[in-house]
Amino acid sequence: MVPRHVLHCTGLTLLNACASTPIRSPATPPAEYASYQAPTACGDSSATRTAPLPRNYDDVARQVAVAWPDKFPRGSRRTAFLWYFIRENGSVAETRLWRSSGSRDIDEIAVDAGREMVWRPATCGGQPVALWYGHPIALGTSR
Repeated sequence: MVPRHVLHCTGLTLLNACASTPIRSPATPPAEYASYQAPTACGDSSATRTAPLPRNYDDVARQVAVAWPDKFPRGSRRTAFLWYFIRENGSVAETRLWRSSGSRDIDEIAVDAGREMVWRPATCGGQPVALWYGHPIALGTSR
């Protein structure tokens, strides 16, 4: 079950159910996936779909705060929204900025940090699938 997102594997897109208008993922996949075909199960509307889940989100966010302490004073948190192209094995092939944190420097750090993310891959009919996935990354310290 996909709690907050509707996954559409055939077009490699993700629509956020909370948004008032559909959110379109990037139109093109990374070059290595130019001829990628989603598993046959993705064409079946009754196939069970699961969204990817981040496995190392907290670790990546902590590493960023340690690496750039001048960008994140104590208690400072910034959130950027990224598109991640997640491979079938859960690694990230590419990240792109979707919505800015309000700071160009933080956005660049977020895009770089996004490449370090590891995910439980999305599935269609129980088979891992590569796709674009939109997800925020909050960087900095909470206290």
